[in-house]
Amino acid sequence: MKQDGEEGTEEDTEEKCTICLSILEEGEDVRCLPCMHLFHQVCVDQWLITNKKCPICRVDIEAQLPSES
Repeated sequence: MKQDGEEGTEEDTEEKCTICLSILEEGEDVRCLPCMHLFHQVCVDQWLITNKKCPICRVDIEAQLPSES
């Protein structure tokens, strides 16, 4: 059990792709959605084919994109 003031493990600070649950490694292709959540590019692109909302916060991605004139 962690005591107050103890440093967290490295795993506590590593970001994970919440779609595949793997750690986002340096050098991998990642995509940042307008809500600033990060995912593996391949994972989130597949997700966005059928779902237009962020898997984490459920914000509508299309509504967040700049409108084309």
